[in-house]
Amino acid sequence: MNNQVASCQILYENQYSKMVQNGSSEAAAAKECAHQYLDGKPFIKGLTSLDRSTALWSCNFWLTVPKKCFGSNTVALSLGRAIHFGLSDIPSLNRIIRLSPELLKRAVRYSQVFLKEESPQWLEIFKLSANSSDDVKTFLKVCDTLCGKLIQHDEIIKELKAQLADLTIFEFLLYGSLVTFQTFASGNYKKDYPDKERNEKFQNISDILNHLLQWKLTTRPESDFRLNERFLSKSLKKHLIPLVLPTGSPPSFCLRNLNKFNSLIKAVASRNNYLNQTIMQFCFDDDCHYKLDGDQLTLYQQFSS
Repeated sequence: MNNQVASCQILYENQYSKMVQNGSSEAAAAKECAHQYLDGKPFIKGLTSLDRSTALWSCNFWLTVPKKCFGSNTVALSLGRAIHFGLSDIPSLNRIIRLSPELLKRAVRYSQVFLKEESPQWLEIFKLSANSSDDVKTFLKVCDTLCGKLIQHDEIIKELKAQLADLTIFEFLLYGSLVTFQTFASGNYKKDYPDKERNEKFQNISDILNHLLQWKLTTRPESDFRLNERFLSKSLKKHLIPLVLPTGSPPSFCLRNLNKFNSLIKAVASRNNYLNQTIMQFCFDDDCHYKLDGDQLTLYQQFSS
């Protein structure tokens, strides 16, 4: 522990001691320290988010505060944020797992640490939870199931990208333009979608195309940027003209690429929906519950009374 972390820890512990001496409960004092942490306090020049997290959760009072303290939303959010920033191997974590598995589960959900299955903090949580209750073990399996499904989405996207890896940046933009035209110039498009849904669909596809273009820009050689008439003519004859002038070369090659491009966009959209809806609901909606039947995972809403 460096001097800045040690100084920050002393400030938290002094704040805790001062409040207890002035008549506050131990739970209230610990909660106030967690609240200050969430507010980015204390501010110490050069102190990183991980440093501040380490300072708070290394405080000795976490080893003695009453169990009810761990039911606080503020405490749960602060632990979740600390784990998100990379906190691992803290003395109080073992006690938290033993006394308040609900706090551990909430912190893991808030931190999204289970999406980084090889991260030190996730491996540490798994290690400390080896002898925990069946409820915690089921929760960890749920996290693994969600992460595994996301990895499957990523593998599909990786495979489709590999099939389009030989396309130059210019050719990639050609197919992107064709997909956009197919999607938004359809005669039924305006009838099938109200204005709000049309705008959302356009924004989603635009975001996906921007993401894919960034991938293409980082994977193609510099020669792709040296455009000349011969290069452009060759690309257009190979990738566009057979589609718009079918009396020339057969368009089967272009159609295969266009279908692969469409499949890639759908795969990225499916991955984004899974992450932004299913996983984010699991992480941040406290009314989201789960049922695991073998490898079959079901998420459902159960509102608190």
